[in-house]
Amino acid sequence: MSKILSNYAAIGAGLIIIFFIIYFVFRKNDPLPEPDPKCIWHTTAKVDRVYDGDTIFAHVKGHKPIDKKPVGIRVRGIDAPEMNAKSPALKKKAEKAKALVEQQIEKARTVHLYNVSMNDKYGRILATVFCDRTDLAKMLKEKKLAKAYDGGKKPKW
Repeated sequence: MSKILSNYAAIGAGLIIIFFIIYFVFRKNDPLPEPDPKCIWHTTAKVDRVYDGDTIFAHVKGHKPIDKKPVGIRVRGIDAPEMNAKSPALKKKAEKAKALVEQQIEKARTVHLYNVSMNDKYGRILATVFCDRTDLAKMLKEKKLAKAYDGGKKPKW
């Protein structure tokens, strides 16, 4: 009887060790951003519409504007081409970026906003936007549909 219990204890200890190994391996690959102490860490949004590759309009959990209209949300860390670009090549890239954002939002179960602040010069919310666990800014940069942008001088297209 005690031999059976010791076998179960060994199996249990082994499972616990395997759990912690898996946890620490996958934790390093966690795509979520580091919390910024100057911002609200996390909320969710119900997207109303996509304006372009770096701006969406949504109803944000915890934010209740007086007019009850969706608020503008600027995707932190990127600049995408503008929809009204004069260059046909830039306009096409802007349309691709918008379509990709629409596609990601449509297939996402939840749109997450991290490091939310009101620092945008046009009165929009500024946030790191995730569609489920996909970083929207990172995805757009990888597909060459947006450039890195920190709020200073806009990058040349």
